[in-house]
Amino acid sequence: MLNLATILRESARRYPDKKALVWNDVSLTFKELDEVSDTFAHYMVRQLGLGRGDKIALTSLNNPQFVMSYYGILKMGGVAVALSALLNPQEIAALLEDSGAKAYCCYEGEGDMPIFQGGEKGFTSTDTCKHLVCLDRNWNEDKGESLHLSHILSQKHIPFPLADTAAQDTALIMYTSGTTGQPKGTEMTHFNLLINATVGVRELRYTESDKNIIALPISHIFSHTMQLNASILNGNTSILLSKFSPQAFLDWVKKEQPTIFCGVPTMYWALNNIPCDSKTIEQVRQSMRLCVSGGAPLSAVLQQQFENKFGVQISEIFGMTESSGCVCFNYYPESNKSGTIGPAVWGMEVNIFDENDQPVPVGEKGELVFRGHSVMKGYLNQPEATSRALRNGWMHSGDVAYMDANGYVYIIDRIKEMIIRGGWKIYPREVEEVLMQHPAVNMVAVVGVADEKYGEEIKALIIRETETDCTEEDIISYAREHMAKYKYPRLIEFVNELPLSKTGKVLKKLLK
Repeated sequence: MLNLATILRESARRYPDKKALVWNDVSLTFKELDEVSDTFAHYMVRQLGLGRGDKIALTSLNNPQFVMSYYGILKMGGVAVALSALLNPQEIAALLEDSGAKAYCCYEGEGDMPIFQGGEKGFTSTDTCKHLVCLDRNWNEDKGESLHLSHILSQKHIPFPLADTAAQDTALIMYTSGTTGQPKGTEMTHFNLLINATVGVRELRYTESDKNIIALPISHIFSHTMQLNASILNGNTSILLSKFSPQAFLDWVKKEQPTIFCGVPTMYWALNNIPCDSKTIEQVRQSMRLCVSGGAPLSAVLQQQFENKFGVQISEIFGMTESSGCVCFNYYPESNKSGTIGPAVWGMEVNIFDENDQPVPVGEKGELVFRGHSVMKGYLNQPEATSRALRNGWMHSGDVAYMDANGYVYIIDRIKEMIIRGGWKIYPREVEEVLMQHPAVNMVAVVGVADEKYGEEIKALIIRETETDCTEEDIISYAREHMAKYKYPRLIEFVNELPLSKTGKVLKKLLK
């Protein structure tokens, strides 16, 4: 038997009165979280007739409602299907059908995000999903309405025996972000998730006093494994942000003194751009033990700006939905190597392959591949896509990278985002790194756009620094001076914002 919910059960035994979750003005101890997830599991089994292997979809912001429902699903032996809170009704219906979910738990919503309204429309658009459960914002106020979390949790607590799941049983399905294509359901096992939580504790060097501030959606594998599950396993407090903003981050630093923050580059960009007085900066400096960046390559300029401003260094991490968590981690500055995602973590093996799936020499570019305990079970209902991704036992990341003699990996770009201009291959990240050094450039995204003469032309979409009169020709002249003739962008567009995914990645497919 192996059930991921064991980590909650055990921490509730070891740290019953310690805060497990903090959200807004509410907190739950490990004992309380264990008990409410028991009650949720009982209701799913006894009232809805669900059981081991049944898929239950879950949409929520970062809050206790997500966490208690998630561990309740695991306890009963179900499969949690984590869906983004930003999906529209049509997307929800499609993923409910694709996953085969028998029940759908959807958060009520808050402020300008009435999530349940869209969730209900998606649910009623499909005949395959039979039960809709509303995750109330105020779950402690029983309105007497069935199929509401507040009513479910009003039931008497009865300890729930963990389902006898196997290590290779699917525990969680997360859909890939779809930044370059249609989302695919990635199946992760109890073994995948337990080992990755253990790796998270090991690599991020959790102590008993650490507190996590979780700003990335916990429906995303990065924060789900390295923060939520790792904190539950190690008995650490998690501070849940429903929605990231730089001000919310600073407010919680002041209020709770978190020690660990994991974000994507756009979050660090936002923190770089928020005005701070010296007292606030000192609070961040004193509070944060570790800042981690993942989800997309971190610009050297962004990293340096953050470290100069707050005095806290950023370590880079690499993982994918398909890796169930972490593959490589660079514990910087201990490594003294910036700009790298580091070597493989414990139990994982990485390599760089050419187009024929053969290893390339040290220092040469190719596709980053990996194998080990992290690798997903497969794509749900897509055996051909699974076979392509897991060729010869290696998970193919789709990222161009190279490795140095010490096993440190350097990400260049996504293979699918490579631009071919007149036969020359250009990686957008290389162009972006140069443009970010221009004093008028605050943020930039480089893409290839169709061109009749060259096949593709290089285009840079730029958010300018305030109070600058920099022109398109100024940027082109700078780029021409600082990079190869075939690499510099001929097309410049100044924009006020860039489209972002639910996890803060720039959606380049919308820029072409």
